[in-house]
Amino acid sequence: MIENLLLIENGKGGVGKTSLVANLAGLAAAAGWRVLAIDLDPQGNLARDLGYLDRSDGGSHLAGALINGTSLAPIPSVRPNLAVIPGGPALAQLTPFLIKHESSQQRLSQVLAPLSPAYDLIVADLPPGEPAIRALAAQAARWIVIPTKTDPASIDGLNAILGDFITARKTNERLRILGIVLMLVNSSATVVLAEARQDLNNTLRGSVPIFSTAIRSAEAVAVACRQRGMLVGEYAAQATSTPPSGRFASLRSGKKPERFLPSSVGLASDYVKLALEVLTAIKKGTL
Repeated sequence: MIENLLLIENGKGGVGKTSLVANLAGLAAAAGWRVLAIDLDPQGNLARDLGYLDRSDGGSHLAGALINGTSLAPIPSVRPNLAVIPGGPALAQLTPFLIKHESSQQRLSQVLAPLSPAYDLIVADLPPGEPAIRALAAQAARWIVIPTKTDPASIDGLNAILGDFITARKTNERLRILGIVLMLVNSSATVVLAEARQDLNNTLRGSVPIFSTAIRSAEAVAVACRQRGMLVGEYAAQATSTPPSGRFASLRSGKKPERFLPSSVGLASDYVKLALEVLTAIKKGTL
């Protein structure tokens, strides 16, 4: 088991999981934590969110390490203090291998063990499907954070992760669910948000913490950040530092002016508050 490994997962896609991984890892690194982000998802979207697509191998080295036991070499300095291990299509070969070789369930722990001491935090992005990959990760991890929307399908995905957790705890007794994050919510719908929290508490019988900070829905900002390979805070900084005169200058020179969405400032604030909650919970849990 890797003491500093945090999984971000839900059994349903489209809940903001990869955006949460990227922004949490980036904010922790900006705060001085030495961070390693691992993309265990065959979709490999973390490369777009963190802007290292041109350096990604599509998960081939990670797949090779997990199948053959070879060593891993992270991509360094994706951000100051932030390294990554890319995922992508090559990870599709993992599921048949893991099903065939049941003894390989400790392989992720084995390949991360030499790397772990160099980092304060390792954050892994998991696929919504691929239960064999999720089980592999659960055997290696110390913590789980579950992002979820408030719709029934997302809650079903949350229940799938709770099932993974119960199974994994039989052999990884130190695995803990750090908390649930409500994602992509309408920040002005306070009544709906309060009801969603109550519904989750009733469903889970208060057994799993729910983080106080919810991440608001801002789809246009999320798309703009992914297109640019920028974290929300980085994008918001551009939105607040580009004066109208700069856009007028672009027009004079015949260039299309860069338009940054001011709504990114509120979303960036959400991620900062949530990162503080998550990192504080991790520190408390390791004391």
